Amino acid sequence: MRADHERWSYLGPTPRFDWPPAAWTLWLLAAGIILLLAGMPLPLTDGVTAFYGKIAKNILASGNWLTLHHSTVQVVDKPPLTFWLMSLSMAAFGTAEWGLRAWHTALAAGTLGATYALARLALPPQQAALS
Repeated sequence: MRADHERWSYLGPTPRFDWPPAAWTLWLLAAGIILLLAGMPLPLTDGVTAFYGKIAKNILASGNWLTLHHSTVQVVDKPPLTFWLMSLSMAAFGTAEWGLRAWHTALAAGTLGATYALARLALPPQQAALS
């Protein structure tokens, strides 16, 4: 019986990826950022996101940050922090769709940093960067 590397030798040589771990980390980080930012300009097609966006827009329009409203209906069963963050990002970036998603992106970056910091407590820097 032939070894695996001999059996598949007709496919050509096996590619070697001898990049240092820092290069892999930077490449993966860049690919993740590109994918994350690529979805920012997409329109709001999800009904829940549009509903939340309208409530956040109403907060800015009325100036009432404690009582949440959608049209004429009072909203009492939704988490207010989500609407407050959406309203703050709308105040900072405008009412564009990507402005609603800006705080999601900021929290994703914060989660990435927290994951690295926790992994760094138990792992060497190269391994922590890949976590």
